[in-house]
Amino acid sequence: MNPLAQISRFLLTVPLIAVSTTLLHAQRPIYASELIQDFFLDDARMQQHMQKSSGQEDALITKKDIDEFRKGICLAWDNYRRYPPNQGIKELCVKLISGNAPSRINALPTKQKPLQEDSHSACLNAKDYEGCMRYQAGRSETKADNCKPGKWCKATAGIDILGKPKIEGWWMKSTPESQSVGYLRPKPRKVLVRGKTDRYIAREMVIRYYQAPRAGTAPTTTTIGSSTTNCYDAGYSFNCTTTPATTITSPGVAARPGGVVQFTVTTVIDCHEKTVGNHRGNQLDGKWVKLSKTSHQKLANNFCPVVESLELSSFSKYAE
Repeated sequence: MNPLAQISRFLLTVPLIAVSTTLLHAQRPIYASELIQDFFLDDARMQQHMQKSSGQEDALITKKDIDEFRKGICLAWDNYRRYPPNQGIKELCVKLISGNAPSRINALPTKQKPLQEDSHSACLNAKDYEGCMRYQAGRSETKADNCKPGKWCKATAGIDILGKPKIEGWWMKSTPESQSVGYLRPKPRKVLVRGKTDRYIAREMVIRYYQAPRAGTAPTTTTIGSSTTNCYDAGYSFNCTTTPATTITSPGVAARPGGVVQFTVTTVIDCHEKTVGNHRGNQLDGKWVKLSKTSHQKLANNFCPVVESLELSSFSKYAE
């Protein structure tokens, strides 16, 4: 067995014994760990240290070996109820030992409980721990996002204000007051129209908004006025005609569930005719208008000359 692997497995079974013969010692693992914490998060320096400690070549030390080495150190820190003040180290340790016995990391005194520790606690009983942690990380990224409400910015990984995954790499604008988010593809694409791709370009925009739930109402019938009867003498009999009261029936309103609604708006530009049409889903919204009357003139100037070099759009309304 690889000597380095033996060291790693030993750390998992006896976490209080030395984690590196040069830095951690059975008598005082916490004192020795004060040295290793300086480069605990640096893979390259950890690899160098492990190479010197084990005599193995750098090429034989894998990322898994490095994480197993770190895990042994974390277990020692956890058992002694003492962690370095570096929050990044504590967060990594939470991740590395989360599958073991309950950790005492959350009981350690800190000025402010880090988000990662809260995420760990929230995900302990989740069926998909890794998926839960990714979701929690996305929430933290949303809070730390530099995008300002009402301003366009590049969307990073994470969750938007509606709790949905961002469309990473697209332009994004959040509007909290209307509970909506817009995403704009950064670059237009060529459109397949009647078998050709040398004339039309399209740019997609995805709109998300929160729709409040609405209760349904039953149909109602309203009677206005009353019925009337008119009779006249026909000479040998009476003829009577009755007009019923006016009745108005309202069909009612279907119930509507609440939640996030999403739809796509595709702006298609005809580079030859210099016209533009907006499509909601696969349906034209209104009519085609002159390009000069819209804000898309610059887009056409930049991309119509190179339409054939663009990626192909998935918009296929006019493909046939």
